[in-house]
Amino acid sequence: MKQVGQKKFFRVSRKKVRNALTDRRGVTLLELIVTFALISLFVVLSCQVMASAMNLYHKIQGINYGRQVSDTLMDKIVGEIAGAQVSIKQIHGEGPEKSSTSSEYTLVIDDGGAKIDLYDGTGSHIYITSDKYKTSNINQLIIHYYRVETTQEGSEKKVIYEPVNWTFDENVYLGYEIDKLQFSLADPSGEKYLPNVIKIDLTLKHQQNKYSNYSATRYVECYNFQSSDDFDKIHGPGTGNGSSQGPQDSETETFPGTDIVVGNSYWPTEEEIAQLKDGENIDIKAGGIFQYKDGNYYIVNKELNLTKDQASSGPGGDAYNWFYTQKLTGNIVVFEENEQKSNLQRGDLCKVGEEYFVYIDGGTWGDSPAVSSKQWYKIP
Repeated sequence: MKQVGQKKFFRVSRKKVRNALTDRRGVTLLELIVTFALISLFVVLSCQVMASAMNLYHKIQGINYGRQVSDTLMDKIVGEIAGAQVSIKQIHGEGPEKSSTSSEYTLVIDDGGAKIDLYDGTGSHIYITSDKYKTSNINQLIIHYYRVETTQEGSEKKVIYEPVNWTFDENVYLGYEIDKLQFSLADPSGEKYLPNVIKIDLTLKHQQNKYSNYSATRYVECYNFQSSDDFDKIHGPGTGNGSSQGPQDSETETFPGTDIVVGNSYWPTEEEIAQLKDGENIDIKAGGIFQYKDGNYYIVNKELNLTKDQASSGPGGDAYNWFYTQKLTGNIVVFEENEQKSNLQRGDLCKVGEEYFVYIDGGTWGDSPAVSSKQWYKIP
């Protein structure tokens, strides 16, 4: 009986299989419409995810390229300025190649701040600026070496070296070019910095506007200029020698790449901190962007009540860890509608209309100030 039952089962199964294989009934029109609708929905969602990912990758790539080009240019400029010589080592040429440097000055920043003239670490007389070079159509870094002449007793002047321009290969710029290269004295008054500290502002823009502008600022000390006599050989805007105040003026200085005026009264001075008694705290109110003596830009986004030691540590010290002061990165991010970014840093700036905001969250994910105001501080 058991074997008969098994044969009957197999006979039924074969019949069902045969019927299924010979069944010519198809799917209904409604089933097809639903299937194609679901497939279309999945395709649209997948495309949106891929587009967002590619857009994010594109912007991160732009920031990385901008930082790479900026670091390359800045390292070269800083290296030349840091080793500037106090005394003239070479005799420069005359005529059109004669520099603006006289025996009185050995480091000169022109009034516009677009060029700095000095004697580098090897004693060569140079100036640094940005301009188009030869057949290149991009504005790039140029280090010009002046013509060098010498005289032998009883003979006429002889040219040792002809004038020459030094530049990076155009491929180094990765599609960027220099939009602004500005030199200035970091602090002509000498209150925060010695007169031998030079400030360099650099802004890059992409030739095809594929990426956003990238801005960077460096401070460099001319370590060979040490005495007051050496400082007198530095000539630049804001020194009281008849030239314009330029970006050194604390009332008109703006944060690089923006029109935000930099203030100078948001953090207590050393004298104010020294006057505090033991156990006495000092209040610091929230305000705008200011530059601290370490050369960095900061902003206080919430009122602080600090001890003497905490205030002395500066905005980048103990108070910085409380998320109530922000060290600005120099990055300016741009949001498109309700876009969300995953690569934000505390201290990044964002412009919405005519207003600026600074990112104050501790994470890296964030929405625009218009969507998530808690992650941003509006700069007054």
